[in-house]
Amino acid sequence: MRKPSLIAALLVTGLIFVATAASALAAYAPTLTGSQNGAKTTIHVTSAKTDDSTAAIHILSPLPATLNQAPGTTIGTVTASINARAISPDAIIPLTGNVVVADPTKYTTPTDVACSQAPVNQAVWNLVLTAAGQTLNVPVYVDPAPASLAALGVKTVLATCLASPDVGAACAATLCAKLLDVNFTVSGVFSAGSSPTWISEFTPYTPGTANANVAGTVTALGLDVKPVVTLAAKPGKGKAVIAGKLTIAGVPLPGAPVTLFDGTKKLGVAKTTSAGSYVFTAKLKKGSHTLRGAVASDEVNAGTQGCAAIPAGTPGLGPCVSSAIPAFAVASKAVKVKVT
Repeated sequence: MRKPSLIAALLVTGLIFVATAASALAAYAPTLTGSQNGAKTTIHVTSAKTDDSTAAIHILSPLPATLNQAPGTTIGTVTASINARAISPDAIIPLTGNVVVADPTKYTTPTDVACSQAPVNQAVWNLVLTAAGQTLNVPVYVDPAPASLAALGVKTVLATCLASPDVGAACAATLCAKLLDVNFTVSGVFSAGSSPTWISEFTPYTPGTANANVAGTVTALGLDVKPVVTLAAKPGKGKAVIAGKLTIAGVPLPGAPVTLFDGTKKLGVAKTTSAGSYVFTAKLKKGSHTLRGAVASDEVNAGTQGCAAIPAGTPGLGPCVSSAIPAFAVASKAVKVKVT
């Protein structure tokens, strides 16, 4: 298999709230998010059932990693969803399991080296997934980023390669599984980085074959950022006019529902405009009130609109087809008003 364009390079060197179509490359538009919460780091990969099957994933993380855990150590948990084609074309099976540190010296076959592009990796993590008595082991090769990428804010490189769900002996051994979703969290491995940008390259299979379609390699961007919601209020007789704005990295988020509260009492919901602003008139009793606004959402895929966040000079990337932010829940500062 030819090297994905990013790996070859390594060897030589406005958002919207509602999900949008990623690009004209509709046959293959996977997504990635990476997020950190204290000692825990979560990586989430998705691919639609209608997408081409994934052959390889290479992730450039902005977070430095400590990779000295002993083989056999459980460092996290994982959930996944696969299309088990060996059972039926429409069989979707959820899997759960652990992230277990493996011995890197046992992952030096030509297949391992072709995937990770390293004779021996500093670390290998096994995603040990089980369902209905079946166990699938997915190795993830993990290494510090080379100097050429470290200069761009990349600290750690992760890689994994998947068997074709269409043909071959490996297909039968893995239920001819097509990866649809994998979400894993590791603890005590990554530390804080200076950039929120996660970059990944996904290489699909040529449909119906075990041949990687290197020319079809695409880039998926993850942005570990949270929106900011503001709130101001103008009290009047028996009411208060509440207004504010929802932005992410300074960019307005239109179409978002902002829930307004008076203390713990829900007042109503206002939707942001194309400029990210909202206005809501609340009927309130005479007296003092504490107002705030809150927004919560599952992951948001902004299609190609966040792709400009890729650092200039990042080598050899395929076309960017998605940019996503992790699930979030944010609230404005509380504002006190006195209604007459």
